[in-house]
Amino acid sequence: MRRWLLSGILLGALWLALTWGLHRALSRGAILGADFWTVWLGARATFVEGLDPYGPQVTQRSQQGIYGRPARPDEDQVRFAYPLSAVVPLAAWAWLPYDWAYAAWLAFHLMALLGLARWAFPRLPAWMAPTLLLFFPVLRDLWLGQYSLWITEGTWLLWGWWQRRRGRVGAGWGAGLALLLGKPQEGLLWALLGVWAAVRYRAQRALWGLLVALVLLVALPMLWQPTWPAAWVRQTYRYWQDNTMPNLVTRWAERALGAGGFALLVGLALVLWGWIGWRWGRGRSRCVTWLALTAWITTLLHPQTNTTAQVAYVLPLWAWINARPTRPRLGLWLAALILPWALFLAFFQGSEPPQVSLGLLSAFGLWTLGLVGYDLYAPPAPEEAR
Repeated sequence: MRRWLLSGILLGALWLALTWGLHRALSRGAILGADFWTVWLGARATFVEGLDPYGPQVTQRSQQGIYGRPARPDEDQVRFAYPLSAVVPLAAWAWLPYDWAYAAWLAFHLMALLGLARWAFPRLPAWMAPTLLLFFPVLRDLWLGQYSLWITEGTWLLWGWWQRRRGRVGAGWGAGLALLLGKPQEGLLWALLGVWAAVRYRAQRALWGLLVALVLLVALPMLWQPTWPAAWVRQTYRYWQDNTMPNLVTRWAERALGAGGFALLVGLALVLWGWIGWRWGRGRSRCVTWLALTAWITTLLHPQTNTTAQVAYVLPLWAWINARPTRPRLGLWLAALILPWALFLAFFQGSEPPQVSLGLLSAFGLWTLGLVGYDLYAPPAPEEAR
């Protein structure tokens, strides 16, 4: 008990010191992290000011903070489009001035990423954890304050927890699955994967924990905004209509296959995902194959062409390397570090070029399909299917 208390005090002191340093060096008096700005504004409107975070007043304030003026029709409208349950864990940040909140957010995620990297993947060389900050999607999401980092850290925590407990997980693990739904387009498949894993290993307490957490995450925000689910659905529809960076893969699918091309793409991807999940449940596919396919499909179907969600690639890649940290596998991680930066420098014209996202998507997709093919060729050992 004393050890845990001392560790908590030391980590808290480190967080405060890092927050102070980042505020002084980086965020003082500035609005950095455009994505975190919208989340913080939604949380502040809800918990501090008693406003509707989905209303036009909050949207106008968001645009003023980012652009210094109302957004033009051809620009991102920077609406708060998250389920209100997503900001429940951020309530404490809402009471801080923005520049301090951003510094605290950045400090928290730097510590969480580096700490979880060592905890969830213990067999990796110590030098790998700091290289996370060189991986293009991670660095981009840190700078912009992307909510995707919560999803990434949540999946690492749940993975490490699952591996250490060998599938004997409880209600807390299930509640963690519910928190992944704070950004549904990135967390839904991960949560469904976790549900199937809990069913396979008969982790009934985890399923009950998931159910209770979902009820609380829907009900608690109703204390501030009783009709938030309907408001969120309407805001999500507006977000899709205003999307200024549509997924190029979606466009290509519709050009190649007609108006129903995207629906067909979604259907085929989900059938493949479900088939690999069924094979994993029967011990015929490696767990890392299903992890890789989950990450790839999540980014393949992302509504925008950027690297926001591609932080998801780290979990399956590092889990694969952690199982057997040989030089060829470590070399693949180094290639993953170099590829996006090479594409960025080659195609940069004032903003993030789509070639970065498409290049990573293609390279990771080839690796994932290779894992699928290897599963069909060589059945996994029992520990590989856990």
